[in-house]
Amino acid sequence: MCLSENQLLLAVDNKEDSSLWNDPTNLKLVVYSITERSITHRINLPLSTISSPILYTYPRQSISQIPLAQTAGTFAPDPSLDIFTLEFWPNDGLNAPCIVVFSTLGLLKACDAATLQGEDNYPMVVDWDTWGPRASRWFPPHTLRPPSERAVHGARMVIYTRSDAFDVSDDTTNWGVHDPATYNTPVILDFNPRPILRGATDCDHRWCRNTVVRDPWAWKIKDGDHEVTISSALPFRAFVNKEEWHHSDLQLHSTALISFKLKVV
Repeated sequence: MCLSENQLLLAVDNKEDSSLWNDPTNLKLVVYSITERSITHRINLPLSTISSPILYTYPRQSISQIPLAQTAGTFAPDPSLDIFTLEFWPNDGLNAPCIVVFSTLGLLKACDAATLQGEDNYPMVVDWDTWGPRASRWFPPHTLRPPSERAVHGARMVIYTRSDAFDVSDDTTNWGVHDPATYNTPVILDFNPRPILRGATDCDHRWCRNTVVRDPWAWKIKDGDHEVTISSALPFRAFVNKEEWHHSDLQLHSTALISFKLKVV
């Protein structure tokens, strides 16, 4: 996954003497420099290992792929607000994927800070506590279901979840454990902090319900033989669709949602 024009975010084997992707149940995140042709940073996560990770982001666009809204000047993307999403299987015995949303700029700044510390040995270590809690939002297992590989664009992500998942702002007790196959309500998660800083509040529209999440969350997740508490505080707004949804292969492209409409008998 591209972090910048020169940097890639990769999941590699956690064993120092192993080749890439040798053990999909024992992986770490690293930053690879294209110009230096080497791994420059190792990203420490609050979990010792992650399994079967999938990174969601949006591809870099050529001129022919620029959306109409951007061409017309009605929409201007801001790369400093970009997010990427990590879906992985924690070693907690629940047999369900966990989804984490990261600020791309937050990770790049953390890498720059590690570089400025003057470490001579590669890869440089980016400690989780120095950047992770304020630049991420961890959603517990059995809560969200990405609809396709094109689920992220800019500062937004589209997901499926329960219709009542965001009924209460900043409520971390309303999730429970459910079957993700029953999640059919599309929700847009907007991680642009500017409307929130300007005082955005919960509101009810004709087509959707808007919930603002500001407060930090803390989740307890089993990591092997230990239990760890993961805090995250990246603010976001959730736009929950009110209507029945009969679509598949939902994708987010700039300001548009693209999907296949299902025939309802």
